[in-house]
Amino acid sequence: MNENLLICTDDSAFPQNFISGYEKNGVTPFVGTKNFFLDCGAAAYTHFFWPEEMCDWSLPSRSQISHLSAMLERRSGGSKIIQSVNNLIPHESGDNQIWKELYQLFYRHAAVIHHFSRISKEIVCREFPETRSANHVIHTGIDYTKIQEFRTVSREAARKRFGLKDDECVFLIFGAIRSMQELELIRSAWKRSQAKNKKLLFAGRLNLRQASKLKMKVAQRTLRAALWELKAHNHCKFIPESEVPELFDAADATIVLRQNSLSSGIPCLAMTLGKYVIVPRLNAMEEYVEGTENGLYSPGSAEDLAGAIDLATKTNLKAIGMKNITHAKQWNWEVGALKVLNAAKNT
Repeated sequence: MNENLLICTDDSAFPQNFISGYEKNGVTPFVGTKNFFLDCGAAAYTHFFWPEEMCDWSLPSRSQISHLSAMLERRSGGSKIIQSVNNLIPHESGDNQIWKELYQLFYRHAAVIHHFSRISKEIVCREFPETRSANHVIHTGIDYTKIQEFRTVSREAARKRFGLKDDECVFLIFGAIRSMQELELIRSAWKRSQAKNKKLLFAGRLNLRQASKLKMKVAQRTLRAALWELKAHNHCKFIPESEVPELFDAADATIVLRQNSLSSGIPCLAMTLGKYVIVPRLNAMEEYVEGTENGLYSPGSAEDLAGAIDLATKTNLKAIGMKNITHAKQWNWEVGALKVLNAAKNT
């Protein structure tokens, strides 16, 4: 094809598999939000992941909305716009109408609206009726295969690094904690669980975007107290992508703590790395584990999550993890990129 594609994000990790998938389809990607705003670099395609990133992850002003509208109008004149759906609106953003206007703006200019699940399309078409006649492409699951390149140590070495015993059934909490309700969910579920040999490896971080500095300080103290109470191994610090496989390899299972999200990349990441995962029966997350033997719980139910934890300690987690690796191969972005590119050409 010998065409260029601009991926509009400054994230250094998430786009890596997309870059690889596009390259394998003969398209040359380049990355960065500044390339969009400076209007530099001719691109046959322009791919967005998060509309809110285009306004610095903050509530946009009316002038920002107008500026983005003009930029998108100009860009769409010579470039096919691809909008991936990660959220309905930004996490924990409340019900401010301007967020919906921001998303409507990107959907209106999109040649292709790309979904990571079937339910994503259903919900977007319901919440944004104007998208019902849009050009939707569904490629279920998020490709994280390139992260396997960083896998360099054994399970034993990974456990030794984090001070974990070989006979412990280790449950990993990874990524952002988006509300105090999520923290309370794992605290309550862990205390309810009857398993005797469980251990919590906490590698999360509080991401309470609407919280004041005072509330964040209180939340941080609450988090530390909860982890001390649960006797968790606390690894609350920045984790470079190169160290992510070691973290997952130290664990036996991963718990996803979402209560109202459209999606999460954590189930796909865990399954790609061969880990058993416990997810809420919620939107795309339930779809990612469809047809597998992974754990499920009712969103927000500490009792249900405790039961899923107990069940996991009695399950052959290694065997299911190996099946997860095979299951995750269907999420290959080379295939997804071809679907998206073909759909964009035909608009």
